[in-house]
Amino acid sequence: MYKLLCILCALCGLTHYGIASETRVATLGGVSSLLIDDSNVKLYPALITNYPDQITAELKNPALSFFIKFNDYGVFGIGINTDSIPKIVSQAIKHRPTGLTDFLFTQEPQLTLFYGKYIAPSLSLGLKLNYSNDYYKNPETPLSQSLKVWNSSIGVRAAPMENNFVDISAGISKFNFESSSESPGTGEPRAFKDQNKFSYHARARLLSPISQTTSLILGANFEKVDASWMHWSSDTTKENLTSELLEGYAGLNLAPSPNTTLILGISGGVAKGDTMPADTTDPELENIVRTFPKIIIAIESKLNNWLLLRLGATKSFNKIETKIIPQSELSEPQIIEFNESPFNLTFGWGIKINNFELDVMADELPFATPSLSLSATYKF
Repeated sequence: MYKLLCILCALCGLTHYGIASETRVATLGGVSSLLIDDSNVKLYPALITNYPDQITAELKNPALSFFIKFNDYGVFGIGINTDSIPKIVSQAIKHRPTGLTDFLFTQEPQLTLFYGKYIAPSLSLGLKLNYSNDYYKNPETPLSQSLKVWNSSIGVRAAPMENNFVDISAGISKFNFESSSESPGTGEPRAFKDQNKFSYHARARLLSPISQTTSLILGANFEKVDASWMHWSSDTTKENLTSELLEGYAGLNLAPSPNTTLILGISGGVAKGDTMPADTTDPELENIVRTFPKIIIAIESKLNNWLLLRLGATKSFNKIETKIIPQSELSEPQIIEFNESPFNLTFGWGIKINNFELDVMADELPFATPSLSLSATYKF
């Protein structure tokens, strides 16, 4: 009865973007790659072999993940609403060229399948497949939209030396979207679709113990998203819309005492977005955000057998540059630059009773009214 009650409690807390303990990750700086945690399964599918037989959900937005081991066949998993659509894809559908004022897709339901298996004592293989779709039709206007998202990732975990681990994953994504409407005033039909291009990503991470109480984590991520679109009636009327991200990070997981974990991290990266407009008279826009350093400091302390306290702080130093590049060779590019240095402080706690854990986080401290995030995990 107790086991059933814990499963039901976890099922009641469904959340967006949640793969196992996302609230804990957000409280401890928001960079899951710096943590040794089951949330890593979302980035590195092979790690599902380390976290069999558990169910996780969150309360803030609906989502759910469920992992189970079937004898020697490996670990299988299913996720509902665990992935998000890239912002640049939303931008392509929202503004190009129908000029919608609201993004109409809810991106639900989403379904994600996981699988992992040890293929050697020190080598595991993992696979992640995600699919979601949405459709909107206004019966009173000619407006209609559709979106399908396909995402696949493959990953490996290897232990080249004792207690040293290497995590690698790579994958491709496909965003199929189309929209049709009429031009205001003229009533002329306007329709567009994606250019049938692929997006891709790759990640790598090294975990290496320095001593009995300290572990070093090094990693890098690369991602390219292509949301370019074209008019249905003309292959020459199109807009290239892409974004790229390259970042690296380093961190330490320290245990200054048996009941305390300290996370220190630093990261840096470059995010670039490029828009090549359909109209040859409009300039090309190139947005670049350079971040270095981003500093992460977090601590988790176990006060007693059932209560944990967590505190995380992040400070970023960003340089933002926008280039406006005229398509005419006679005009000079314009460059707009500015700096920003956001700071975020998070506080949370965990309640752990046997195999059941509830995580709570109050974010945006101390500059705004806190909002609570909750997650529930049960290991069976």
